[in-house]
Amino acid sequence: MLIESQILRIAALNNAAFEWIQHEKIGRTEGLTTGQLYIIRDVDTPLPPLGGMLSPLQAIALEFTDAVTRNLNFTIDLGERYKAELRKWLKERGDVPSNNMDTKVEDLYVEASMVVSAYNMVSRFLVSTDVNRLTGSEVPWPVQRTNVRPCPWF
Repeated sequence: MLIESQILRIAALNNAAFEWIQHEKIGRTEGLTTGQLYIIRDVDTPLPPLGGMLSPLQAIALEFTDAVTRNLNFTIDLGERYKAELRKWLKERGDVPSNNMDTKVEDLYVEASMVVSAYNMVSRFLVSTDVNRLTGSEVPWPVQRTNVRPCPWF
């Protein structure tokens, strides 16, 4: 769910309608609600959103995505806050031994960084090549749908 949130946010920020359309389905399958999708899609409302709609990890992941996608406005502090939320999430899950925690946090942070970087490239490619003739189209707003299953991680 976290990765899909980031991919969808990139699609919204880069006005990549094709990318949004493809990944909204996946996000819903992974447990994103219509309310969460509205927050992700609404690139004009500053983050973080009102409490309760997103977990702290989801909120910092979107903040990170915005910072990297919008003018590469990234700070070391933001990266450290993201890692701290990853650590909390892993501790809550309880399936990572404490002696392996730092490595797992770094692995997840690198994975998130790669996803944001790669999907920025993908969205810009989709827009520049006018895939499905959607360049210039507004990224759709989510409509109420029944979620396939709840996500057990967030």
